[in-house]
Amino acid sequence: IGFDIDFSAELGKRLGLTIELVDTAWDGIFASLDADRYDCIISAVSITPERQEKYNLTKPYIANKLVLVTAKDLGIKSPEDLAGFRVATQTETTADVFMKGKIEAGLAVSDYFVYDKIIQCFDELKLGRVDAVLVDSVVAAYYIGADKDKFSIVWENAEAEPMGICLKKGNDALTAAIEEAVDAMYADGTIAAIATTHFGYDTTAGVR
Repeated sequence: IGFDIDFSAELGKRLGLTIELVDTAWDGIFASLDADRYDCIISAVSITPERQEKYNLTKPYIANKLVLVTAKDLGIKSPEDLAGFRVATQTETTADVFMKGKIEAGLAVSDYFVYDKIIQCFDELKLGRVDAVLVDSVVAAYYIGADKDKFSIVWENAEAEPMGICLKKGNDALTAAIEEAVDAMYADGTIAAIATTHFGYDTTAGVR
């Protein structure tokens, strides 16, 4: 369930294609695309120059910022305040890279945990086994959900990261068809409605 699932279903409907979902851990997601286990990745793929060299990336369909989620009243207001606290991220994500950079620069967190799937990070947060989760803003909005009285976003990175759909290099026909369908979803308000359903506000606004 989630934004990407409903977005994918609508995309498939507009393209006249049957969507088959392949549950994949993030640390193997690009290798599995390379191995033709699926045709595209619709899973919060940040558009970076390195990825654009290796893959076809569509125009952004949603934007993201890194955010820090903690239990309320911990006194944490930024990554620099995490000294002495337990932190979790999803492995090999931009959050993981960001956090490892902070630790290498001297941030003395109590413990640093990486998990294959982001739901594991939030499970640990809710069980009190970690104090903070560094994650994409759109993901945080979904997972906090009904627990807004217990957890909150205490810090947000200033720069937004645009996200695109990732396909194998050279898969130009499908890339163009996807972009045309997403343009139509923007034009008729469908993508805004899907985002609002899952996040409580239109996280696609201002992306294009």
